[in-house]
Amino acid sequence: MNNHKILMTISGSTGLLIGSLIYTPSVSAFTLNFVNKSNNNPSQVDVASQLSVDVSENGDGKIVFNLKNEGSITSKINQVYFGKEPNFSNLLTFVDFGNKEEIDGVDFVRGSNPPNPQGGINWVDDFSAQRGTPQSQAKAIANGESLEFIFNLASGKSFDDVFNGFSSDPTTLAVGLHVQGIGDSGKSDWFETIQLTPPQPVPEPLTILGTGLALGLGGLFKSKQKQKSVV
Repeated sequence: MNNHKILMTISGSTGLLIGSLIYTPSVSAFTLNFVNKSNNNPSQVDVASQLSVDVSENGDGKIVFNLKNEGSITSKINQVYFGKEPNFSNLLTFVDFGNKEEIDGVDFVRGSNPPNPQGGINWVDDFSAQRGTPQSQAKAIANGESLEFIFNLASGKSFDDVFNGFSSDPTTLAVGLHVQGIGDSGKSDWFETIQLTPPQPVPEPLTILGTGLALGLGGLFKSKQKQKSVV
């Protein structure tokens, strides 16, 4: 192999490997956790740890928010708020409840009362929903239950835009919850999503090995060039 071919091989390999190092794959799913914003009764148990939202893209331009209430402490999610206005509506438009018919006892409708989140949550929502029977908590999202909220992505927007909205500082997107019937006291509290921490890309072992190989070949090529110039 002549020096010209060696140079092409090294350059091609190095370019490919550098591309591998700086390439960050798009996020395809993430989970939102909550913090208690109201603390109406400091002595009551905090159920924030059993509340979460799995956010994913279904491949058809739709984003699914799967709201879960997982844990042993009695609690019922009665109202859900998606904001912050107008950032949320610029990205997403509500389509339907995904698994409402599959979850026994859960029944939500569009719109909430109060119309915006309370309890220390200081933003206006773009979309909200609540249990279908206001006079009864039987239709709320209780322990061991979940509910999917399906949205359409706006034209020209991507799932990465949704992820960035929940991970910006301060966040431009958020989800708020009103949870009632908590524990033995039966009190209620308001909860808001916590800012996401973007994952840090870590080079794979093969990428690191390949980078070392490329650098080694580069050094070999320079050495050969130097020897040739001396001769």
